[in-house]
Amino acid sequence: MLFGDFVHNLRVTREFTLRDLGVKGLSPKRWSAVERNALAPSLDELNTVKMIFSLSGNELRRFDILAEAAIKENYPKFKTEQQLGQALPRFARSSGNEKPTAEQLKSIIDLTKTNF
Repeated sequence: MLFGDFVHNLRVTREFTLRDLGVKGLSPKRWSAVERNALAPSLDELNTVKMIFSLSGNELRRFDILAEAAIKENYPKFKTEQQLGQALPRFARSSGNEKPTAEQLKSIIDLTKTNF
């Protein structure tokens, strides 16, 4: 099962519509694309969904594993730190479509170097 399938099943099982998620701060259009496995979720979206669905235990572990796989699969590979730095503002925007600060970008680059 892919991440999008998993979160779609969570949403339907808990009787949430995409509009309900919109009221909670997610873009229904963008989240629909995440559920179709067309886009990887942002970190803000992941945190918002965890809170909305009150995930814990095995469900939370499965969510995290599938989310990590979705992010790794959908985000491009960069050959140099400069390429990564140029692309990060586009990928690291919050669900409110705000650009990250220089400090946040540096933090993301450091995390990327150690985790990928």
